[in-house]
This record gives sequence, structure tokens and C-alpha cells, in this order.
Amino acid sequence: MNLKINRMNAKHLLTLFIIGITALTACKKNSNAPVEGKWQEVKMRYYNQDITTGAISEDTTYQANTFGSFDYVQFNSNGTCVLSQTGFIGTESGLVTKTQDMTDYTYAKSGSGFLLTPAHTNPDIISGIGTTFTVSSVSGNTLILHAVSSYLNPSVPYKTISDSYYTK
Repeated sequence: MNLKINRMNAKHLLTLFIIGITALTACKKNSNAPVEGKWQEVKMRYYNQDITTGAISEDTTYQANTFGSFDYVQFNSNGTCVLSQTGFIGTESGLVTKTQDMTDYTYAKSGSGFLLTPAHTNPDIISGIGTTFTVSSVSGNTLILHAVSSYLNPSVPYKTISDSYYTK
């Protein structure tokens, strides 16, 4: 009789263990969830910072009326994202036409933010500029994309930094 009770308790314990593990797995939060979706650019601060002294120069802030429908970042649930910006091309007649410049990235949690990595690189293109993009802040409906551009040319004594503000 005592043996039957222990077997029943073991079966129930095993069943409860499986249910508990399943529940914990199902409740696991997606660590990318705060950034997922399409974010429209509404503001950008752009400046140069001296590498040696840290002094800031050419500090400019662009407000919402500067940006259009091409200026956004789209974060997908599969860890990919697209950074879209308005580009401009000139024509022979002197007219300037807006274009959409899009770059594909992957993104992953890094510290308290997210690091963007180019999805495609062309080793034949050498620009002399290296740019890193990180999502430095996500709160409510606001996201800040922090970009730092460093120059391979040692005669350039600064790095260029931008903080782009996006809303959902």
C-alpha cells in the first residue's frame, strides 16, 4: 500500500515538474522586445569630439521637421533591422532629388542597450571611416540610436558622434 502511494506521488511530482518547466519556458521574455517595431526619427544631435581633449565642436541639433518618411529604423523579431535615411542626388539640371538609403543590420542585446552589426560587408570598399551603432536607451515610445564614427586617417583629430531620437 505504501509503495502505491509513493509511486503516485512520484508520478504527480514528475507531472508538476514538467508543467513547471513548460510554464517557465513559455513565460521567457524576448530580450529584444523593447526595440521591436518601426521607429520614426524625430531629432538628431550631431557633433565632433576631439580625441585628445574631449572638446566638442560643430554641435548641431536637427529637429523633427528635418526628417521625413525615409528616416526610420525597423527592428524585426528575428534579430535583424533596417536603418533607413533620406539621401539626396543632384541632376544635370541642378535639381536635387530625395532618395532612400537603406542598410541592413543584425542586432543583439549588449549591456543595457543593443549593438547593431552590418549584415553585409564589402571587403573591396575601403572608406577610411568606421561607425558603430548602439541603441543606448529605450523607454516608453522613445529610442536613442548612438553612432560613433572614427577615422583611419591620423590627421583627423576627432570622432563624429550622433544621437538620433526615434518614436513609435
